[in-house]
Amino acid sequence: MSTFTVQLSEHAIQRFRQRVRPALGVAKAEDELVRLALVGDLVPEAPAWHAVATADIAPWYLVIADCVLPLRPHWREAEVLVATTCLARGEVSEATRFRRRPRRRAARQTTLVAA
Repeated sequence: MSTFTVQLSEHAIQRFRQRVRPALGVAKAEDELVRLALVGDLVPEAPAWHAVATADIAPWYLVIADCVLPLRPHWREAEVLVATTCLARGEVSEATRFRRRPRRRAARQTTLVAA
């Protein structure tokens, strides 16, 4: 069985604070995310609630209750996985927002033209 070290990126910490614990300062949010990461589940497949709502595909995921941190291999250290962001259940990823924008604009334009 392989052993991995999970490294939290600044972006993942910022998103955790923004989406899960907005009342905490950055340092406290980082401390809490580190504590939670210790009890999270490292899984190769995204939870179902995440898989249907996002285009963010990663080789590993750290699942902590209603949060998921997609993990990517470190560019230099094979045994280190880097948490690239933090998504909460009910949130939509930036990739999904980007994908949906043209459809929403087109729908708005159709509504404006029809009116």
